Amino acid sequence: MKKETKVLLLCYTGASSTYFVANMKEEAEKRKADVIIESHTISPFPKNLKGYNVILVAPQVRHTIKQIKKIVEKDNIPIIPLDFQSFGLREGGKVLDQILNFKKRK
Repeated sequence: MKKETKVLLLCYTGASSTYFVANMKEEAEKRKADVIIESHTISPFPKNLKGYNVILVAPQVRHTIKQIKKIVEKDNIPIIPLDFQSFGLREGGKVLDQILNFKKRK
């Protein structure tokens, strides 16, 4: 049985990230990728990010990356800051490629 990849997208209010996550889920389903994708707002800031294999950071909350790194550094969870274009155009497939390529390298 393949181990699924659990992805968390941290965002500001969840408005645009909801569409982005839906796009990524649709793309993962098309590819039959074993990925679980969730989103969480940055406020209140999640204290425990264990259990996730990748943390995505929406462009609006990039300023929190240092804070996120402090929380996940001991668990060695990679953080991928999303660029404005991929996020704004809902290029979930492009981001999914990054996640799947990272997974292959492990």
